[in-house]
Amino acid sequence: MKKLVVSIFIVNFHQMCISKIRTFFQLALFFMLTNVLSQNNYLRIELKPIKEHRITDYHFYKNDSLIYANCGSISHINWFSNLEKGEYRLKYDTVFGIDSVEFSFTSDRGSKKIILETEKTSKKRLAETHSYVESLKNNERITLNYSLGACFISRKKEATILKENDLYYFIDYGQKRLISERRIKRIIRHEKILKNLNFTENIHDSELYVTCSEFFSLTKNGKQVYGKNVYCGTWSESSNIKRYMR
Repeated sequence: MKKLVVSIFIVNFHQMCISKIRTFFQLALFFMLTNVLSQNNYLRIELKPIKEHRITDYHFYKNDSLIYANCGSISHINWFSNLEKGEYRLKYDTVFGIDSVEFSFTSDRGSKKIILETEKTSKKRLAETHSYVESLKNNERITLNYSLGACFISRKKEATILKENDLYYFIDYGQKRLISERRIKRIIRHEKILKNLNFTENIHDSELYVTCSEFFSLTKNGKQVYGKNVYCGTWSESSNIKRYMR
Protein backbone atom coordinates (compact mmCIF):
# COMPACT_ATOMS: atom_id res chain seq x y z
CA MET A 1 0.00 0.00 0.00
CA LYS A 2 2.86 2.40 0.88
CA LYS A 3 4.58 1.62 -2.44
CA LEU A 4 1.36 2.44 -4.29
CA VAL A 5 0.99 5.81 -2.51
CA VAL A 6 4.62 6.65 -3.21
CA SER A 7 4.19 5.71 -6.88
CA ILE A 8 1.08 7.89 -7.23
CA PHE A 9 2.91 10.78 -5.56
CA ILE A 10 5.88 10.43 -7.92
CA VAL A 11 3.59 10.34 -11.00
CA ASN A 12 1.64 13.41 -9.86
CA PHE A 13 4.87 15.25 -9.05
CA HIS A 14 6.27 14.34 -12.46
CA GLN A 15 3.10 15.62 -14.20
CA MET A 16 3.24 18.87 -12.21
CA CYS A 17 6.84 19.41 -13.25
CA ILE A 18 6.03 18.80 -16.90
CA SER A 19 3.06 21.20 -16.70
CA LYS A 20 5.19 23.92 -15.12
CA ILE A 21 7.97 23.44 -17.66
CA ARG A 22 5.43 23.64 -20.51
CA THR A 23 3.97 26.83 -19.03
CA PHE A 24 7.45 28.30 -18.65
CA PHE A 25 8.33 27.65 -22.29
CA GLN A 26 4.97 29.02 -23.47
CA LEU A 27 5.55 32.23 -21.52
CA ALA A 28 9.13 32.45 -22.76
CA LEU A 29 7.95 32.01 -26.37
CA PHE A 30 5.22 34.63 -25.89
CA PHE A 31 7.64 37.22 -24.53
CA MET A 32 10.18 36.41 -27.24
CA LEU A 33 7.59 36.85 -30.01
CA THR A 34 6.27 40.01 -28.39
CA ASN A 35 9.77 41.44 -28.31
CA VAL A 36 10.40 40.51 -31.95
CA LEU A 37 7.06 41.86 -33.18
CA SER A 38 7.43 45.06 -31.20
CA GLN A 39 10.44 45.94 -33.32
CA ASN A 40 8.29 46.19 -36.45
CA ASN A 41 5.66 48.68 -37.53
CA TYR A 42 2.26 47.18 -38.19
CA LEU A 43 -0.73 48.61 -40.03
CA ARG A 44 -4.33 47.38 -40.15
CA ILE A 45 -6.52 48.73 -42.97
CA GLU A 46 -10.27 48.26 -42.66
CA LEU A 47 -12.91 49.15 -45.24
CA LYS A 48 -16.35 50.40 -44.18
CA PRO A 49 -19.14 49.79 -44.89
CA ILE A 50 -18.85 46.17 -45.95
CA LYS A 51 -20.40 45.66 -49.39
CA GLU A 52 -21.50 42.41 -50.97
CA HIS A 53 -20.93 43.22 -54.63
CA ARG A 54 -18.00 45.60 -54.69
CA ILE A 55 -14.75 45.94 -52.78
CA THR A 56 -13.14 49.35 -52.56
CA ASP A 57 -9.79 49.58 -54.33
CA TYR A 58 -6.90 51.48 -52.79
CA HIS A 59 -3.24 52.27 -53.37
CA PHE A 60 -0.64 52.31 -50.59
CA TYR A 61 2.29 54.74 -50.95
CA LYS A 62 5.49 55.37 -49.02
CA ASN A 63 7.15 58.70 -49.75
CA ASP A 64 5.01 58.95 -52.92
CA SER A 65 6.19 55.55 -54.20
CA LEU A 66 3.53 52.88 -54.71
CA ILE A 67 4.24 49.85 -52.51
CA TYR A 68 0.89 48.01 -52.70
CA ALA A 69 -2.26 48.06 -54.82
CA ASN A 70 -5.49 46.52 -53.53
CA CYS A 71 -7.45 45.70 -56.68
CA GLY A 72 -10.68 43.77 -56.37
CA SER A 73 -9.65 41.95 -53.20
CA ILE A 74 -12.45 40.10 -51.42
CA SER A 75 -11.03 41.00 -48.01
CA HIS A 76 -12.30 44.04 -46.08
CA ILE A 77 -9.36 43.89 -43.67
CA ASN A 78 -5.68 43.81 -44.59
CA TRP A 79 -2.56 43.72 -42.40
CA PHE A 80 0.87 45.09 -43.28
CA SER A 81 4.04 44.38 -41.29
CA ASN A 82 7.72 45.32 -41.30
CA LEU A 83 6.92 48.87 -42.32
CA GLU A 84 9.85 51.25 -42.03
CA LYS A 85 9.81 54.70 -40.50
CA GLY A 86 8.54 57.34 -42.88
CA GLU A 87 5.57 59.08 -44.45
CA TYR A 88 2.72 57.00 -45.87
CA ARG A 89 -0.43 57.72 -47.87
CA LEU A 90 -3.51 55.71 -48.76
CA LYS A 91 -5.38 56.70 -51.89
CA TYR A 92 -8.78 55.03 -52.16
CA ASP A 93 -12.10 54.99 -53.99
CA THR A 94 -15.26 56.31 -52.36
CA VAL A 95 -18.80 56.68 -53.68
CA PHE A 96 -17.98 60.36 -54.19
CA GLY A 97 -14.72 59.87 -56.09
CA ILE A 98 -11.13 59.52 -54.93
CA ASP A 99 -10.00 60.38 -51.39
CA SER A 100 -6.75 59.95 -49.47
CA VAL A 101 -5.38 59.80 -45.94
CA GLU A 102 -1.82 60.43 -44.76
CA PHE A 103 0.01 59.06 -41.72
CA SER A 104 3.54 58.29 -40.56
CA PHE A 105 5.64 55.98 -38.41
CA THR A 106 8.24 57.80 -36.32
CA SER A 107 9.76 54.68 -34.73
CA ASP A 108 10.24 50.98 -35.42
CA ARG A 109 7.77 49.80 -32.78
CA GLY A 110 4.43 51.25 -33.81
CA SER A 111 1.03 50.01 -34.85
CA LYS A 112 -1.83 51.86 -36.48
CA LYS A 113 -5.39 51.14 -37.52
CA ILE A 114 -6.79 53.02 -40.50
CA ILE A 115 -10.50 52.84 -41.33
CA LEU A 116 -11.37 53.89 -44.86
CA GLU A 117 -14.88 55.32 -44.73
CA THR A 118 -15.93 54.92 -48.35
CA GLU A 119 -19.41 56.43 -47.91
CA LYS A 120 -18.82 59.14 -45.34
CA THR A 121 -20.74 62.25 -46.36
CA SER A 122 -19.65 65.82 -45.87
CA LYS A 123 -22.26 67.90 -44.03
CA LYS A 124 -20.96 70.98 -45.78
CA ARG A 125 -21.26 69.35 -49.18
CA LEU A 126 -24.83 68.21 -48.51
CA ALA A 127 -25.79 71.64 -47.18
CA GLU A 128 -24.59 73.18 -50.45
CA THR A 129 -26.41 70.64 -52.64
CA HIS A 130 -29.75 71.68 -54.14
CA SER A 131 -32.79 69.50 -53.42
CA TYR A 132 -35.97 69.63 -55.49
CA VAL A 133 -37.96 68.14 -52.61
CA GLU A 134 -36.57 70.59 -50.07
CA SER A 135 -37.16 73.59 -52.35
CA LEU A 136 -40.83 72.83 -52.94
CA LYS A 137 -43.12 75.81 -52.37
CA ASN A 138 -46.49 75.52 -50.69
CA ASN A 139 -49.12 73.79 -52.86
CA GLU A 140 -46.45 72.32 -55.16
CA ARG A 141 -46.08 68.61 -55.86
CA ILE A 142 -43.26 66.34 -56.92
CA THR A 143 -43.26 62.63 -57.78
CA LEU A 144 -40.52 60.22 -56.74
CA ASN A 145 -39.89 57.11 -58.83
CA TYR A 146 -37.69 54.17 -57.88
CA SER A 147 -37.05 51.13 -60.04
CA LEU A 148 -34.83 48.05 -59.81
CA GLY A 149 -33.84 46.18 -62.93
CA ALA A 150 -31.90 42.91 -63.19
CA CYS A 151 -31.89 39.76 -65.32
CA PHE A 152 -34.98 38.23 -63.72
CA ILE A 153 -36.13 41.04 -61.42
CA SER A 154 -38.11 44.19 -62.10
CA ARG A 155 -39.53 46.35 -59.33
CA LYS A 156 -41.02 49.83 -59.29
CA LYS A 157 -42.27 52.22 -56.66
CA GLU A 158 -43.81 55.69 -56.94
CA ALA A 159 -44.83 58.36 -54.43
CA THR A 160 -46.17 61.88 -54.88
CA ILE A 161 -45.28 64.52 -52.31
CA LEU A 162 -47.30 67.67 -51.67
CA LYS A 163 -46.13 70.64 -49.63
CA GLU A 164 -48.91 72.53 -47.88
CA ASN A 165 -48.67 75.04 -45.04
CA ASP A 166 -44.95 74.21 -44.78
CA LEU A 167 -45.74 70.54 -44.13
CA TYR A 168 -45.12 67.59 -46.44
CA TYR A 169 -47.75 64.99 -47.38
CA PHE A 170 -47.90 61.81 -49.42
CA ILE A 171 -50.83 61.76 -51.82
CA ASP A 172 -52.37 58.28 -51.77
CA TYR A 173 -55.39 57.79 -54.06
CA GLY A 174 -56.34 61.44 -53.66
CA GLN A 175 -55.91 61.38 -49.87
CA LYS A 176 -53.23 63.27 -47.93
CA ARG A 177 -50.96 61.47 -45.47
CA LEU A 178 -48.63 63.55 -43.32
CA ILE A 179 -44.93 62.81 -43.69
CA SER A 180 -42.96 62.98 -40.46
CA GLU A 181 -40.11 65.46 -40.22
CA ARG A 182 -37.64 62.61 -39.79
CA ARG A 183 -38.81 60.85 -42.95
CA ILE A 184 -38.83 63.94 -45.17
CA LYS A 185 -35.29 64.74 -44.00
CA ARG A 186 -34.20 61.24 -45.03
CA ILE A 187 -35.79 61.65 -48.46
CA ILE A 188 -34.04 65.00 -48.94
CA ARG A 189 -30.72 63.58 -47.76
CA HIS A 190 -31.08 60.63 -50.14
CA GLU A 191 -31.64 62.98 -53.07
CA LYS A 192 -28.62 65.10 -52.13
CA ILE A 193 -26.31 62.12 -51.75
CA LEU A 194 -27.42 60.77 -55.14
CA LYS A 195 -26.44 64.07 -56.73
CA ASN A 196 -22.93 63.77 -55.24
CA LEU A 197 -22.24 60.16 -56.20
CA ASN A 198 -19.27 59.83 -58.54
CA PHE A 199 -18.28 56.38 -59.78
CA THR A 200 -16.53 57.49 -62.95
CA GLU A 201 -13.56 58.90 -61.01
CA ASN A 202 -11.56 56.01 -59.55
CA ILE A 203 -7.92 55.14 -58.99
CA HIS A 204 -7.84 52.59 -61.80
CA ASP A 205 -9.81 54.74 -64.26
CA SER A 206 -12.02 51.76 -65.04
CA GLU A 207 -15.72 51.18 -65.60
CA LEU A 208 -17.94 48.90 -63.58
CA TYR A 209 -20.05 46.35 -65.41
CA VAL A 210 -22.95 44.69 -63.59
CA THR A 211 -26.28 43.15 -64.51
CA CYS A 212 -28.35 44.96 -61.89
CA SER A 213 -29.12 48.65 -61.51
CA GLU A 214 -31.39 50.99 -59.57
CA PHE A 215 -32.93 54.15 -61.00
CA PHE A 216 -34.22 57.16 -59.07
CA SER A 217 -36.05 60.08 -60.66
CA LEU A 218 -38.03 63.18 -59.74
CA THR A 219 -40.90 64.51 -61.85
CA LYS A 220 -42.49 67.93 -61.45
CA ASN A 221 -45.35 69.33 -63.53
CA GLY A 222 -45.12 66.34 -65.86
CA LYS A 223 -41.40 66.85 -66.55
CA GLN A 224 -38.51 64.82 -65.21
CA VAL A 225 -36.25 67.26 -63.38
CA TYR A 226 -33.71 64.73 -62.10
CA GLY A 227 -32.64 61.14 -62.72
CA LYS A 228 -29.82 58.96 -61.43
CA ASN A 229 -28.80 55.39 -62.23
CA VAL A 230 -26.83 53.44 -59.60
CA TYR A 231 -25.37 49.96 -60.10
CA CYS A 232 -26.51 47.53 -57.42
CA GLY A 233 -24.08 47.23 -54.54
CA THR A 234 -22.02 50.33 -55.29
CA TRP A 235 -23.81 52.44 -52.66
CA SER A 236 -25.06 50.53 -49.62
CA GLU A 237 -27.99 52.92 -49.01
CA SER A 238 -29.34 53.15 -52.54
CA SER A 239 -32.41 50.97 -51.95
CA ASN A 240 -33.35 52.65 -48.64
CA ILE A 241 -35.51 55.13 -50.53
CA LYS A 242 -38.13 52.38 -50.93
CA ARG A 243 -38.76 52.45 -47.18
CA TYR A 244 -38.95 56.23 -47.10
CA MET A 245 -41.61 56.23 -49.84
CA ARG A 246 -44.09 54.06 -47.90
